[in-house]
Amino acid sequence: MTLPPGFDKDRQSIVYALEEEKFEEAWSQLISSYDVHNNPWLTSMYNIKEKWAWCYVKNACKLGMRSTQLSESVNADVKRCTTPNLNINEFFTTFDKVVSEKRDKELKLEFDSRQKIPRMVNQSAPILRQLVLTYTPNAFDIFQAQWDLQFSVMLIQRDEEGPLYIYIAHMIDEEGEWRIEFKPDTHEISCTCRMFETTRILCCHALKVYESNDVRIMPEQYIIKRWTREARSGVVYDVRGSEIQRDPKLEIT
Repeated sequence: MTLPPGFDKDRQSIVYALEEEKFEEAWSQLISSYDVHNNPWLTSMYNIKEKWAWCYVKNACKLGMRSTQLSESVNADVKRCTTPNLNINEFFTTFDKVVSEKRDKELKLEFDSRQKIPRMVNQSAPILRQLVLTYTPNAFDIFQAQWDLQFSVMLIQRDEEGPLYIYIAHMIDEEGEWRIEFKPDTHEISCTCRMFETTRILCCHALKVYESNDVRIMPEQYIIKRWTREARSGVVYDVRGSEIQRDPKLEIT
């Protein structure tokens, strides 16, 4: 069923609504204004809103990857070195070459993460000195960007509810506000932006609260092994729970 002109543009404008209540209100207004209550495609899209509406997606751990990103990368590499007139044997020979190239690239990144130290924007910050030796270079760059952004965060309100501190934060020259909950005794922290839940790296709002409470070292519970230089150490399991056997040739390389 064809959608009315302008509907998709208006739908895109509410995809990144920060709160579930605001998204639901905006979606209802959108459906009513275009009178598309009986559109089966829109009904099916709404039923899987957890897969595309940011206020729901931010509750899932994605580690910064889109759902199709991995397949898009593989498809692009295969298309780069294949042609329609290849027979089946030639295709698999080329496919093996693509896989080998990806493994070589992974080994190089593994070597770089163990041998190279990223550049720190602030050499005297204890938390940066701690994590530059812990995180992989790419993970450290993501964290360092959030650490730098904290200087644009304003804590405009603080309430105390027993052992819990509740902050309301704004960003300079940006709309929206975020609620951060912090326990001073355990250093547990959470933010409504849900960056840690989706990427496993703390957001600038949480780091601002840490800074205001003199938390200078990252608590261990917020250092996820997946982003450390030791991510490949120990036993690794696949999605079925089976142990992945390492390739001795790769280890020697």
